[in-house]
Amino acid sequence: MRLYIVLLVALCLLASATMAADKVTIVADAAQQGPVGWGVKQLKNELMAHGVEVTIDATAQGAPNRVVVTAGDKKWPDNEAFEIKTGNNAVTISGSGDTGAMYGLLEVAETVRYTANDASFANLSALVKPKSASPAVRYRGMNNFLHVQPLFDPTSWYYQDDYWEKYLDQLAWSRINFLDWHATYDFETTAFPNIFPYIIKSDQFPQVGVPDEQKERNFAIFKKCCKMAHERGIHVGLMSYIASWKVPGNENPPYDESDANLIAYTREVVRKIVDEVPELDVVGFRIGESGRPENFYDLSYIPGLLDAKRECNLYTRTWAASPEKVRSLAKSYPGKTILEMKYNGEHLGMPYIVQGERMSGWASYSYEDYMTANMNYDVVWQIRIDGTN
Repeated sequence: MRLYIVLLVALCLLASATMAADKVTIVADAAQQGPVGWGVKQLKNELMAHGVEVTIDATAQGAPNRVVVTAGDKKWPDNEAFEIKTGNNAVTISGSGDTGAMYGLLEVAETVRYTANDASFANLSALVKPKSASPAVRYRGMNNFLHVQPLFDPTSWYYQDDYWEKYLDQLAWSRINFLDWHATYDFETTAFPNIFPYIIKSDQFPQVGVPDEQKERNFAIFKKCCKMAHERGIHVGLMSYIASWKVPGNENPPYDESDANLIAYTREVVRKIVDEVPELDVVGFRIGESGRPENFYDLSYIPGLLDAKRECNLYTRTWAASPEKVRSLAKSYPGKTILEMKYNGEHLGMPYIVQGERMSGWASYSYEDYMTANMNYDVVWQIRIDGTN
């Protein structure tokens, strides 16, 4: 009898606690995709972790204790600004674009995350502080290398959805907006083979690269990751390091690796990747250590980008390249060009420009004189850690 009474009391307490749970309505489309949909999911998860009952309903404009999300406020010049207003039992998030709205949702989600578990969420607008913000830095990126060995191993991190979901989630929560893939790096040879023979089949030179099945498998993951990045407000770039089509460990293809053939091959695969991966925002190359002069890229990458059915940005690394020719390259491309340069060689964390000793002969491996008036390009400074990440 005592056990029955104890169980009955416990069930009553549980029912009472459930009935007393705070409720929040997020005024948004429950089926919405992209950065806003992802941001709504993050806010919902944080609220539910605090025991809050969450409803997502685009028509519930008058619901009590609501979060209202809108995107497309054009009073800001960029896509990443947001404003949070509170009052009348409502939190209103207004974003200049989808990514701005997502950042506003993350701001509110972080307030929820760091609020005490025993706090009341019956009036969320009393916990959230009004705020207006826009990015101080346009490109906030992570420069990762795609390695050769994982592209051959179906059990590697490259093929793990869980890895990419958690990694890209972490970037978005950190307000990183640029996934800057450089490719590839070979652990065994320490060389940097061209990425295209691993992921794209050429119609003109079909025997270039790894077997077709492997190309398709690698390319499917690449496309999927680009799409996942865009869903989190992250732009994606792909930079290849050399123009050769040779694959370490594979037999060389039965074609003459002449300048004319390499130019034709590169032009084709650049066009293909831009056309087939709509979420790829930037395509580029390094010059100085690629074994090819600047004009090779004038004749291959730029025509390939212009052949594509959509616009795509162009970028390149500046070290060990001629500034005059790099500027000329940027001028010859009608779209946006981004130059990447090492801020301080490969020294992380120095609060000053390293001078003297080895750095005195490494001018292009440190701060370079590209910051001039009337620039026709954007600049991304790389803070490097002397490795392949």
